Amino acid sequence: MKNRFIVIFAILFAVLIVTPLLIFHANDSYHSYSCQDKAMDFMVNVLSIDPSKYTIELKIDSTRDSTIRRVDDNRKINSMLYELSSENGNLQIMFDFENDVLKSYVGPLNEQIIITKQYAKQDDAVKGFLERYHPYTKIDSKKFASMLDEIDFAKNSTIIVGNIKLIATTITFWGVEQTRLRWSHTVNGADYNELELIVENDGFVSSMIDTWGLFTVGDTSINVSREQAIDIAIENMYLYAYEMHNGKIVGGFKAHKDNAIAELYTASKDVAYELMPYWKVELLLDEVYPGNVFGITVFIWAGDGEIHSWGNMSSA
Repeated sequence: MKNRFIVIFAILFAVLIVTPLLIFHANDSYHSYSCQDKAMDFMVNVLSIDPSKYTIELKIDSTRDSTIRRVDDNRKINSMLYELSSENGNLQIMFDFENDVLKSYVGPLNEQIIITKQYAKQDDAVKGFLERYHPYTKIDSKKFASMLDEIDFAKNSTIIVGNIKLIATTITFWGVEQTRLRWSHTVNGADYNELELIVENDGFVSSMIDTWGLFTVGDTSINVSREQAIDIAIENMYLYAYEMHNGKIVGGFKAHKDNAIAELYTASKDVAYELMPYWKVELLLDEVYPGNVFGITVFIWAGDGEIHSWGNMSSA
């Protein structure tokens, strides 16, 4: 049976057989629940999986800590893999929580899932998902749902309402046709928080990424233009060098601005989980340097022009 993903962990932390199933209703106390409780609640009350048809087992519960670049605050990331067993076979759903906030899940691909909510139309199924998801997130579910009336699930399209942009894209994954819906908070051409749903043809939302509950929007000022960002990158190339595995230092790069590409993105700068715009500048070099490096990537904050970091573009 195909699975949407293959997950390998070095250590199996815990195994939990959930019986009987505890069902929690989303309210103010939801935020005090453990990540396991939240995952179970989400499967039943948002995905509408019928708990009477499955034995639900927590196969993997992993916690890792890391540090946001340039920010001292720590991140706590919980990854959990659930297996849903029935007479028809086994299904898997993976959840990722960051600082106890649900950030994403990935469910099975092209599998028949027994759910308690049925819809005749794909867009109605997504609207139902958004309505049930409303108590768990900071998105404006009603506004997001109303934007679905302006798109065709079978065609690629983009609509913007205020500072919310919805991009609908038809995709094929492992031979299965799907629709990707991505709502993003857009300011001055940069995308900040986003909600991304992958929707199967039957309307089941098989995966989600939601950063609205994690990140806030900081200073959105763009005081450095695209052209200025490219100039900053080229003028400061002399500062960058990288080390080969044999200890050799490679530097002295040359690139021409006519071959440069600059795009706007967002990331945390000085405050954890506060997003600010930056330019990602890609410079194609005049020749291929050791390590098959053909380009340099420069990350420049769009507010003050400070260089955030550098990276290599290589063919190996």
